[in-house]
Amino acid sequence: MKIAQVTPIYPPAPGGMGKVAEDYTLAFRAAGHEVDVFFPDKYPGIFKHGHAAIVPSFLWKLRSYDVIHLHFPFYGSDHFIALASLIWKTPLVITYHMKNQGSGFLRFLFLVHKLWEWFVMWRASAVLVSSLDYARSVKLKHKNLISMPFWIDTEKFHSEGKIESRNKLGISINQIVFLFVGALDQAHYFKGVDILLNACSKLRLDNSWQLIIVGDGNLKVRFEDLARAKNLEKKVLFTGKVSDKDLPDYYRAADIHILPAIDRSEAFGLVTLEAAASGKASVVSDLPGVRTLVEHQKTGLVIPVNDAQALVVALTWLVQHKDKISEFGQNARKMAVDKYSKQIILQKLQQIYKGGKV
Repeated sequence: MKIAQVTPIYPPAPGGMGKVAEDYTLAFRAAGHEVDVFFPDKYPGIFKHGHAAIVPSFLWKLRSYDVIHLHFPFYGSDHFIALASLIWKTPLVITYHMKNQGSGFLRFLFLVHKLWEWFVMWRASAVLVSSLDYARSVKLKHKNLISMPFWIDTEKFHSEGKIESRNKLGISINQIVFLFVGALDQAHYFKGVDILLNACSKLRLDNSWQLIIVGDGNLKVRFEDLARAKNLEKKVLFTGKVSDKDLPDYYRAADIHILPAIDRSEAFGLVTLEAAASGKASVVSDLPGVRTLVEHQKTGLVIPVNDAQALVVALTWLVQHKDKISEFGQNARKMAVDKYSKQIILQKLQQIYKGGKV
């Protein structure tokens, strides 16, 4: 098959959407298919701002493909992609990653985008969503709406070698390590880093814990300033950008993964799957999609949204019940292997590309 992956963002730029597009690209190439990737940094358009871009050239560049896979939303260009699909009579598959929220001018732009979103969805032969839980929450409907969770490489992210990873990263084996992984930029404001830092400043635990924040972006300095203002400079390590090769070591070195997202712009949480495959318990917000990756009191804890005190209680309870950290982590690893392994999801996606319904 000749496949076009179209996405507003792609590695090395940070973000879960781009990571999913890359995973699909590499997997289908490895399976012998021809895959081209279209994104604004590779095909500049007439305007670009953040993750939005107007790229009219997609109309003719997307000719002669067996399938076009759009990672949605792609503000400024998704209507060109749908129109190209119509002109060239090419099946369009959409992965619906999120429904953005915003205020002020951003909210206005999102409302304007709704004017042509119907056309994009109408043109799609299938719309894939990370969970039906999230689809219901945003009132997403389509004649061929398919639950398609993102996969995780359970060989790359595994649970063996915690001591070795800690030695490599210079982390004491006696510490309880909390881990946050995510982009620290304005586009990912919804990750909840403020909530996380506020919660850590209220922990009444002894000094045997550390928070590691993996990620970079234009808000990193602000978060570092907030950590200092909360007297956390000795408790929080900001690693900056971490290579794809080194990232699994941070998961293996950790005890508890945290995703305190604050609104439905976070629709899934690929980092939670990475943590689960690494055998780690997670504490996540009770958001549609996000909560589907954590079974409360079995693979981790699900807490109220935007509630620093609830996060304090959850982390304190886990630290006081270390046996549960290990138990939840083992359960999370089994869940990742059984439900989200690459082989299972790839087979399902390939069937959809060929026009089958699952």
